[in-house]
Amino acid sequence: MKSMTGYGKSNLTFEDIDLDIEIKSVNSRFFDLKLYLPRELSFLEIELRNIIRQTIKRAYIEARISIRDRRIPKIEIDENKLLTYWNLFQKVREVVGSNQNISLEKVLDEPGVVTTDNTNLDTDEFRKIFMTCLASALDQQEKMAQSEGLSMKNALVESLQKIKISSSNVYNAFENYKSTLFEKYKARILELLNDHITEENEKRLLMETAIYIDKADIHEELTRLDDHILKFQELLDKGSDDELGKTMNFIVQEMHREGNTLGSKYSTPQSFQDVLIIKEEIEKIREMVQNVE
Repeated sequence: MKSMTGYGKSNLTFEDIDLDIEIKSVNSRFFDLKLYLPRELSFLEIELRNIIRQTIKRAYIEARISIRDRRIPKIEIDENKLLTYWNLFQKVREVVGSNQNISLEKVLDEPGVVTTDNTNLDTDEFRKIFMTCLASALDQQEKMAQSEGLSMKNALVESLQKIKISSSNVYNAFENYKSTLFEKYKARILELLNDHITEENEKRLLMETAIYIDKADIHEELTRLDDHILKFQELLDKGSDDELGKTMNFIVQEMHREGNTLGSKYSTPQSFQDVLIIKEEIEKIREMVQNVE
C-alpha cells in the first residue's frame, strides 16, 4: 500500500551541465501534475509526464526541473541580418524625422542576429543522463510513499481492531437491551391504559410493541459492518491495486453509513462509549484512506 505523500530529489552533473530534479506529491482525488520545466528542456515534456504517470497513479504532484549550463557557447553574428536591421532602423529614423540614436544592443536583440550552435541538449547522451536523474528522484519519492503507506496500514489495522471489539460489545449487550425495552414499554402501556384495556386490545398492543422493538434490531447493521471490515482487511492484505485508494474509500462510506444507523437505533448509557468508538475509528479510517494512492 502506498501513500500519495512522497518526496524525492536527485542531481547530476554532465560535462558542464548541472541538472536538478525535485518531485513532491500530496493527496488528491485524481492524477494532477504540475510541471516546472525550463524552456530548453521542453522537448522532454510529453515523455516526462508519461514516465511520472506510470509511477504515481493518483496524487497532486509538483515536478521541478532546473538546469545550469556552464558551457561556453560558440556565438556567431549573422552579418546580413545585422545590416538589414540596422538599415531598417536608420530608414525609420528618416521617415519619422527622429534624431534619436539607435543602440547596437537593440539591433543585437533582434531574432537571428546572434546565434549559438552548441547549446542543444536534445542528444541521446543527455537524455540518458536526464532519465537516470529522473529515475533516482522517482525512486526516492516511491520509497517515502511506501514508508508512509506502511505506517498508515498499521494505523488502519489498529482502528479496525478497535471497531471489532466495540462491535462485539454492542452485539453482546443488545439481547438484554431488547428484553428490558419490551418489559419497559409493556409496563408503560398498561400503566397508561389502566382499566380501559381489554384482553384482546392488550394482545394487539403487545404485538405492535414487539414489532416496533424488532425494527430497532441492530443485528443487520452489525453484520454488514463486519462484512465491510472483512473486505477492507482483504484489501490491506492484498497490498497493491490500481484503484486501492478509491475502493477503500467506497467501503469506508458504507461503514460510515452503518455506524450512523447503529448510533440512531441503539443508544444507551452502557453502549454509548462503544458506539462512539466505532464512529470515531471509522472517521479516522476515512481520513487516512484519502491519502492512499
